[in-house]
Amino acid sequence: MKTVWSEERLGYQPSQFEKVNDDTYIQRRSIRRDTLTDDFVESEPGWICEARFISDDIYEDFMEVMNSPAQEQIVNNFTSIQNTQAGTDENTITLMLGAADLYEKLEDISGKLDSLTAKEG
Repeated sequence: MKTVWSEERLGYQPSQFEKVNDDTYIQRRSIRRDTLTDDFVESEPGWICEARFISDDIYEDFMEVMNSPAQEQIVNNFTSIQNTQAGTDENTITLMLGAADLYEKLEDISGKLDSLTAKEG
């Protein structure tokens, strides 16, 4: 059994799976911080996600897949890609800062050259 995904708002950070009774779980996805509103007045920050009910057998099948060697390899690959991307992002920022410094120096030199050529003319 799987029900249709619906929006859920909570006052606490929910977990991906929560056991409701002996044979039913709540499955959540897209969990994120949100500000709950009441008549356009902001209250305490909360959490928003999509949720559905699933049966125990669906949950067990999902856990079996998540604990498989193939899934573990996918997670490891994704982590490696994230780490590589973080390094690339840092390098890009360093290059951009260096280029900005060069443009500032060129502008400074250009201004000095303009003032020198104005004095000569």
